[in-house]
Amino acid sequence: RVPPLRGAHVRTYVRMIVTALIPLFALRIAVLEARVAWDEPIALGPAPGDPQVIGACTPSAWDEGVRPGLRVGEALARCPGLDLVVPDPDAVRIAVDRVSARLEDMGAAVQPDGTGTWAFAADGLVRLHGGLPAVMRRARAALPVGCGGRVGAAPTPFASREAARGGVVVHGDEVAGFLAPLPASRLPLPPRAHQALSSLGIRTIGQVAALPHASVLDRLGREGERAWLVARGGD
Repeated sequence: RVPPLRGAHVRTYVRMIVTALIPLFALRIAVLEARVAWDEPIALGPAPGDPQVIGACTPSAWDEGVRPGLRVGEALARCPGLDLVVPDPDAVRIAVDRVSARLEDMGAAVQPDGTGTWAFAADGLVRLHGGLPAVMRRARAALPVGCGGRVGAAPTPFASREAARGGVVVHGDEVAGFLAPLPASRLPLPPRAHQALSSLGIRTIGQVAALPHASVLDRLGREGERAWLVARGGD
């Protein structure tokens, strides 16, 4: 952190992380490669040799009762017109690199996760581009047109990613309140930990944040402790 300057009218510097994301990224790339319309009922089919279950699906497929994890036969029974597209990891990597290069051109030190999410600290860029809104506009412009891309910002990586889902900016004193009503299933925890929270009737991130520290550590271990800190607005 940059040390705060002294003076009655000087605001303390606060880090902001900008996250750009493309929802259903792998599916969108597969749809583009297959040259089919996004508004049709479409789902990611299994790659050769993989279990016969489907992956992400378009909103119209969801409306027909299709869900990720369904076996192919059951998905087709629910939606006879369902179109299955094959995942294309090479095309995904190319798309990730292309967006990363565009963001780097604006001076961002980007951290892509390979699944359609790019994060970077806005520190120097805010001064370079004339404010956080300008930085976010530049980041949004780096995403492919018509991909449903979103950009958000917050002081911590997890909160920034969640802010990007809604395309909002969350400031430091707002993080815990912003996260509180969100589903606990979004916390970075392994499946067994999520099952443990569900068995306790815990459904929201705010409920996780309200748990006693000792209880979290005892039931969920260090992974749970990290998620508990994140839920309380920590880094």
